[in-house]
Amino acid sequence: MNLRRKVPLCIPQLKRGPFHEHSPILYDITAVPTWRKVNQGLQKMYVAEVLKKFPIVQHFLFGSLLRFAPAADPHPLIVQAGPPQPPVPV
Repeated sequence: MNLRRKVPLCIPQLKRGPFHEHSPILYDITAVPTWRKVNQGLQKMYVAEVLKKFPIVQHFLFGSLLRFAPAADPHPLIVQAGPPQPPVPV
C-alpha cells in the first residue's frame, strides 16, 4: 500500500472525535467530485499559503556571530507633533 493511502487510514488512530471537526479540510475534500478538482484546489491553497507569504525574519537567533544593534531612532517615520493648533475658520 502506498503512502497516500496509508496516511488517511492512520488519522482515526491519532485523532479523536468527529472527522469533520479535527480535519475540516480533508472532510471538505470528500465532497469534491473529481481528483482533478482536488489537485487544482490544493495547488491554489499551496500557492496562497506558502509561496505568496513573505516572512522577513522569523525565529532567528542573534548572538556572537550575527550582532543586532538597535536603531538610533526607533520610530524614524513618526513625525513629532508640536503644540495643538487652533482650528482654521472656514
